[in-house]
Formats: sequence, structure tokens, C-alpha cells
Amino acid sequence: MFFDELVSHEVSEFVRAKMRVRLNNDPDLCMKLIPSDYGFGTHRVPLENKYLEVYLQDNVEADDCRAAPIECVVPEGIRTADGKVHEVDVIILAVGFDAGSGALMRIDIRGRAGQSLKAQWTQEIRTAMGLQVHGFPNLFTTGAPLAPSAALCNMTTCLQQQVDWITGCIAYARSHGKHVVEATKEFQDQWVAHHDETAAPTLVVKTDSWYMGSNVKGKPRRLLAYIGGVGNYRSRCDDLAANGYPGFAMH
Repeated sequence: MFFDELVSHEVSEFVRAKMRVRLNNDPDLCMKLIPSDYGFGTHRVPLENKYLEVYLQDNVEADDCRAAPIECVVPEGIRTADGKVHEVDVIILAVGFDAGSGALMRIDIRGRAGQSLKAQWTQEIRTAMGLQVHGFPNLFTTGAPLAPSAALCNMTTCLQQQVDWITGCIAYARSHGKHVVEATKEFQDQWVAHHDETAAPTLVVKTDSWYMGSNVKGKPRRLLAYIGGVGNYRSRCDDLAANGYPGFAMH
């Protein structure tokens, strides 16, 4: 489904047909609410219960903010670009988010020679398995870009796996009298190359979504989460630990 456009099309049409039934085949609602410009699963799949059916209620109407973007908030409610004022009592804002990198970039993290993580990631987002960033010794990260736990896994389980690996790495360093741990540039470069090679054949990288950072203006385009599988990622982490953490310089 993620590699073959024909398979993606078949799966996507199956899902769209199910959505049409839920919307009573209302042409206006189907046009507004059923995605047609990307394949199923290449964007985050919402976990919902009776969401589409809400639009069938008499007291609910769907407005397409792509056709008529929100222009401003006025005393009566919201005015859209077509001049219409939508009278409301309450406005709930879903303002989006800067996935994977945003949280760490909001902290003024400085590495060797005062280099800024924010400045670096503004140019290109790179990590060593989402566990460290070269040039930032002793900075361990979880849920960071280029690990499956940035989006493509059961978050709680994957974060625990990363925390356990980091704990083991710190314990190993201490037991060997080391005080600094830092991913080497060579190892980080290897992981970024592997990450991109794994992502390139998929349809995910051919769409615009927050998976690719497309929802944030100016954000470097790269699949934020490792798509090579949680099992493969965990195995690679285990191999690193079993072999004394090659790729992570300690002193």
C-alpha cells in the first residue's frame, strides 16, 4: 500500500466508498470531507468515532476553508474571504503543530562551540537514530526526528525502548570511566543516508503532510519518522549496545 500506486489506489477507493456511505452520499459533504489528492495512510489516519456522521446533523454545516479561507475574527464570529460572517458563540482553534523537531527547537539548545540546534535544524534535520545529534555531546533525545517514535510507532512503547537504550548507554559509559557520549559525524551521516534510502521508494515522501514537515512554512523537507519498521530499529539499537556502542564516541 505504501509502495505501489495501484494498490494504494485500490485501498484508498475502498476507504472512500465507506466514507461516502457514512455521509449518505451527499455530494457536497463528500467533496469537502473525503480526501482525493493522496493515498490512504500517507497522511496520519485519524482515529475517530462517528465524526463524519456529525455533519449530517441539522445544526452542523461544513465550510471549506480552502475555497474561502478565514479572513479575520469579528464581534459576531468569523469572517471568511467570500465576505460571509459565520456567527458563533465559541471558537475552537486547531492551529497545527511542528512535529518531531518543534519542541526541541523551542529550547535554546547549544552544543560544541556554542552551535545552535535550532539553527542547524532550520537548515537540515539530521540525527543519529533520533538518539543523539553530532556536535551536541551528552544530549540524548527521545521522540526526535529520524526514529520511528517521531510518528510511526506505538509512541509509549517506542519511547520506553529509547529510554532503556539511553539508560544502558549512560551506565556503560560510567562503568568505563567515561563522562562524554557523542554520536560521530560518520555514524550520523550513515543513518541519515539509510533513513532517506528507506523512505525514498514509499508514497509517503511524495505527499505534503506533517510527516514531511510540509505544514510548517520553511521547514526542511524530510520524512520525520523512520519508516523501516520498529522491529528493525530495535534490532539495530540492540546491536549497538551489544557491541559497545560503535558510532557513539566516549571519553
